[in-house]
Amino acid sequence: MVRELVDTRRSPLRLVSLQPLHTEGQGFAEYPTRKDYKLTQLEIPIGFGAKLFFRENMYIGVEVLHRKLFTDYVDDVSTNYIDPVYFDQHLSSANAAMARSLSYRGTYTGMTVNNAAGQQRGNPKQNDAYFSTIIKLGWRLNGSNSPNDRAANQMRCPKYY
Repeated sequence: MVRELVDTRRSPLRLVSLQPLHTEGQGFAEYPTRKDYKLTQLEIPIGFGAKLFFRENMYIGVEVLHRKLFTDYVDDVSTNYIDPVYFDQHLSSANAAMARSLSYRGTYTGMTVNNAAGQQRGNPKQNDAYFSTIIKLGWRLNGSNSPNDRAANQMRCPKYY
């Protein structure tokens, strides 16, 4: 789910779901080509990893994954800014205020939320992707850890009790 931490200066930080705020006009009649996006997407994980055994039954490992997505809305940014007037027309007053404050988070010279309408916010021709790194510490719980013993156990006929 796409969320952003919000500092309202009057209350502690909290998570806000961005999809229902339609920050790029998704689902608004004024922007018919911008459809609501789904909160779940397919990904293609591509990566590598390594394990280093420092004892027979203990290891440390690392994995690096690049995840290619089929959406441009992981960060709720894809196309252009919309006119903030439409937030008031389509959302409740509380959500409209939140959408106005979250749709434009930049401090670009000469640009404010009121004159950013139509300016590029993201690149819809490039889908999102992200990396993750995992460091693992593991140990084997079974008694015999030699590769020959494990292979022999796998090749035996099943035992019935």
